[in-house]
Amino acid sequence: MKLFILLTYSFLAFLTSCNHVDKIRDSDGMSAIPDTSLQISTLEDESNQLASEKKKQLNINILLDLSDRIDLKVNPKQPAQKQRDISAIMVLCQAFKNNVAAFNVFKTQAKIKVFFYPEPNDAEIARIAKDLNVSCQAGNSGEAAKKNKVLYQNLDVGFSSGLNKIYDLATKNGKYPGSNIFRFMKDEVNNCMEDTSVFRNILVILTDGYVYDENEKYNKGNRYSYIEKSFEHFKRFRNRNLLENEFDQKNYGLIKVNDNLKNIEILVLELSPPLESPVDVDILKKYWTKWLNEMGVGKFALWPTGQPVYTEKHIADFLSY
Repeated sequence: MKLFILLTYSFLAFLTSCNHVDKIRDSDGMSAIPDTSLQISTLEDESNQLASEKKKQLNINILLDLSDRIDLKVNPKQPAQKQRDISAIMVLCQAFKNNVAAFNVFKTQAKIKVFFYPEPNDAEIARIAKDLNVSCQAGNSGEAAKKNKVLYQNLDVGFSSGLNKIYDLATKNGKYPGSNIFRFMKDEVNNCMEDTSVFRNILVILTDGYVYDENEKYNKGNRYSYIEKSFEHFKRFRNRNLLENEFDQKNYGLIKVNDNLKNIEILVLELSPPLESPVDVDILKKYWTKWLNEMGVGKFALWPTGQPVYTEKHIADFLSY
């Protein structure tokens, strides 16, 4: 009987110790972030948790298209494109934070950055963008953990403030550098990839979906380096019969510029057709889907612009395994 009582107390003591989370103190006495001390998601639906599983570190890359899509005179829809873009990026920031919490401040190597291609000519925009490049460093020291914790705590305020300034500067100056997505996918996309044994590489492109740069216009047969509303190889497919029957038969598409992009996942958000031509979404998806498939992108999704609550769900669904 005494042995039974002793074993019972030992078992209860073991359970208590397993449920106890020791707080790790930094050099200044602040507690580091333990695995279970943070809410994993701000979404009400638990099925939409944002990549909180302790599987791989997140490497989130966000390519911004600062074209006239953010100009209220050109694109007057509400909420404004600025708010839609920033809302989407803040959801990605939450996914980053969830990933940090899942690994804890000592083991996290999560990365998130916002960038443009090409670099904007505005020096102030470029300076602010540098602050939107955050990388955690794993290490056993209290100093490394403290740095990661500060990055974690300041992320929301830093990104919200920086993004608002960038959009305000771009609209105030009336200079929209746009984004040469075609050239980016040719020359720069590989810079978005880290070791896949450690990282899950995510590229999020915020764009209206039209691929155009005035200095990057050429074609090879029915393959083009650009797609834009006014050009014949795009607008002809507003005839749905042509879109269904001739797009593939006559080998229309964007020119393939890369191979075997299996180690990156691409989420394209905010496709935005003109109100008078909603079929443009279908044309854009046709061009983009063929392009990304041919380049071997491991996983991708394309979504038109919508209310932020729906965009939030699209992001959550994409990031869930």
